[in-house]
Amino acid sequence: MKQVTYCVISRDGAWSIRFNEKYFGPCSSRSQAIEVAVAAATKALPLKCSARVLVEDGEKLDMVWSNGRFAKLATA
Repeated sequence: MKQVTYCVISRDGAWSIRFNEKYFGPCSSRSQAIEVAVAAATKALPLKCSARVLVEDGEKLDMVWSNGRFAKLATA
């Protein structure tokens, strides 16, 4: 099964989304970037793909959403 991963990251002082080595955004907030990434990842599910959204937290990436479910509270 193919896996798609969207990463919400702080880039140039704003929140952006990285997917397939391309950057999208900036978004007005971390919360908005998560919403956009989850909406995009959700579209992969009917295509029989595993999908997840990771969010930058300091030096690491935390998974906040995977295959239709939030892994933990994703707040601003």
